[in-house]
Amino acid sequence: MTQTASTAARRPIDLPALAVLGVLVGVYGWLVFAFSFDHDGVIGPRYNAPGSDYMVYWQAVRAAWAGDFALLADPVALTARINAEFAGWLASPMPLHPWLYPPTFLLALLPFSALPFAASYALFQIATFAACVAAAWCWAASPRRRMLWLIALALAPGAAINVISGQNAFLTLALLLGGVGLLGRSEIAGGALLGLLSFKPQFAALALLALVALGHWRSLVAAVASAVVAAAASAGIFGMVPWQDWIGRVVAGGGPGDAAWQEAGRLWGVSVWTCATLLGAPGWLANAAQAVAGLLSAGGVWLAFRRRLAAEHRMAALLAATVLAAPHCSQYDLLLLDAAVLLLVFSALDGIALALRPLLLFLPWVAPLAAVPRAIPAGFGVPLLMLGVLAVALAPARRSPAMLGDQP
Repeated sequence: MTQTASTAARRPIDLPALAVLGVLVGVYGWLVFAFSFDHDGVIGPRYNAPGSDYMVYWQAVRAAWAGDFALLADPVALTARINAEFAGWLASPMPLHPWLYPPTFLLALLPFSALPFAASYALFQIATFAACVAAAWCWAASPRRRMLWLIALALAPGAAINVISGQNAFLTLALLLGGVGLLGRSEIAGGALLGLLSFKPQFAALALLALVALGHWRSLVAAVASAVVAAAASAGIFGMVPWQDWIGRVVAGGGPGDAAWQEAGRLWGVSVWTCATLLGAPGWLANAAQAVAGLLSAGGVWLAFRRRLAAEHRMAALLAATVLAAPHCSQYDLLLLDAAVLLLVFSALDGIALALRPLLLFLPWVAPLAAVPRAIPAGFGVPLLMLGVLAVALAPARRSPAMLGDQP
């Protein structure tokens, strides 16, 4: 068999169609971003204004640096400050937007705090995207594959949504891809990167479970150590007050505005809890459904990292399980689902047979653009797409006969 025929045989015929559709959807996502500057836009979801979530970050880190921790602890006052300062940028006043991150995230924001808002917003997105691409290159064996990663991540619908919101999904994905990708080269460095996910704790737990499943105890120690060092550094810079406020609000579930935040924030997410609540489930049942999703996700990650799966399939399973298990997951977080799709597609390009037609991966790829069940009924299917990608990633990886025939 010639090399050309071998290559054609090992690549499913619908991969080119998937690539074309993926590019078209990616371009559409960036058009939505471009039109979002026109106050509510004219295509796609009518976003209030670009960078609305980053307004919270920018105000929070500047308030923390100035020692105004009372503003961070008062979501009503913080939202009023944002609405007053950005009245000319916003199409309409924002609903309640509290500061819910642990103080370790303030460390990541600190280098951007001295800049004017627009420059800070742009630089944060560029810097975290660059980190995301660098981490993805841990999964690229050639310059050509690195270029594919760069283009594909730039065209991922979740990337456009992340930039529109001004969110941190690039940073989350960078730490996950980089942390797991480095484990084979340096257990300490890989674990340390995963420990920095403590800035978003709901996305860190399954990564630590993966380390346990692998038996990488040095990586686990490094992860815990980096989380502790980051926490200590934030306490050294900002003091203990923001930690006390965060523990009281998030861990203990207290503080003003929590019911309003559930209405303004969590119910606009894509988690299993959100879908169950919007379908009329009482609180206990919605929480139970989310707990079941968490257990399924944990089981999937355990199987993925205990079995002899292709590395890309393991990583895809972790990414899909992470968003499925999260009790609060938003559109921009589905960038992780897009990355899982890319890992599976690149695995198929390398001759690893998938458990379904690759063209069906178009559905989870496009999910970030049509993912909010409160606004779009199709959004209720997003948790099923997360579960489906997890199942595909867990399917036994088989190399195509053509691929096997190429081996010496």
